[in-house]
Amino acid sequence: SQGVKDIVAIPLFIAMGLHLGEEIPEQIGIPPFSDGGDITVNGRTIKVRYTRPVEDDPRLTDLVMERAGEFLND
Repeated sequence: SQGVKDIVAIPLFIAMGLHLGEEIPEQIGIPPFSDGGDITVNGRTIKVRYTRPVEDDPRLTDLVMERAGEFLND
């Protein structure tokens, strides 16, 4: 009766494409090019939500620059 009921999958990619739209959803058991669906694991139904990729979110750029700066400032 306890356990995971919902999963939110967030692809950490910079662009949507065949891999994100078709291959990953297939691997996690949801319809291609969808925002999620229900999967069954060990007889339990789990709702999977599949978000769009992070794409070119400026916060991602800031994080990458921060990480690079950790080495550039040595």
